[in-house]
Amino acid sequence: MKKGDIVTYRLKNKNVLCEIININNYNEYTLKGLQYRFIKTCTIKDIHPIDLNNSDSLDCKAGSRINDKINCILNARSINENHKSCFLDTVLHLDSDMQYLNLCLQSYEDLGINAMGIYLPIHEQPSKIFKLLQKYDPAIIVITGHDSFIEGSDELDLDNYENSHYFIESVKKAREFQKCKDDLIIIAGACQSCYEKIIEAGANYASSPKRILVHALDPSFIVEKIIFSSINYYLSPLDAVETTNFGLDGYGGIETRGRKRISLPSVFNT
Repeated sequence: MKKGDIVTYRLKNKNVLCEIININNYNEYTLKGLQYRFIKTCTIKDIHPIDLNNSDSLDCKAGSRINDKINCILNARSINENHKSCFLDTVLHLDSDMQYLNLCLQSYEDLGINAMGIYLPIHEQPSKIFKLLQKYDPAIIVITGHDSFIEGSDELDLDNYENSHYFIESVKKAREFQKCKDDLIIIAGACQSCYEKIIEAGANYASSPKRILVHALDPSFIVEKIIFSSINYYLSPLDAVETTNFGLDGYGGIETRGRKRISLPSVFNT
């Protein structure tokens, strides 16, 4: 097997699709999840090639399931309200994976959300986030990329995580910019990230309470809940993660005020 090959890897009792992104001099393989936000280093015995012509191997149904989810969200929204009379806030999404960033930006567009996406390597996010917040002044910021956790180790020891310390430092910098957790809503983390310490740093929502995989588009579904909930309403953590793929196992957080404001009479073109 070589760099760029698509393989399967067993993680959390689940066979997941990965790309080989590096092979070092010790024949250790670094894998990046294709549908889930994780990075893993393993040996060749832990990975298996797949048949690219086999649609079952590639889990081609995954895309249609996400489309079904988005359609359900839009249908539920249209039943209750006409959002043409709403003021909707801007989202800033920082991602260390360009492929996942593009997927999320398409999801935001499909969901009717005004989002600005910036590709930024994970190690650069803490040093650059403050200036980006000054420049764009978003209501919601998503800070994500990839992460992983050494199974069976101390969950509160950051040395056991691939990238959680970067998320924590980014959240701290963002919270220095705006201390009020309703004026700047922060969503941070990736697969198996250190949920407790990201929340302690000042995030509203973070992954992953059960150290499980989280889907690439889960942050966009949390954003949708916040954006289209009334400013008069405080979302419970369960409300906020309702449309994510794994609920409170994948993301947790704190009560957070919605961001939608109604204009009456409407000042928007209908």
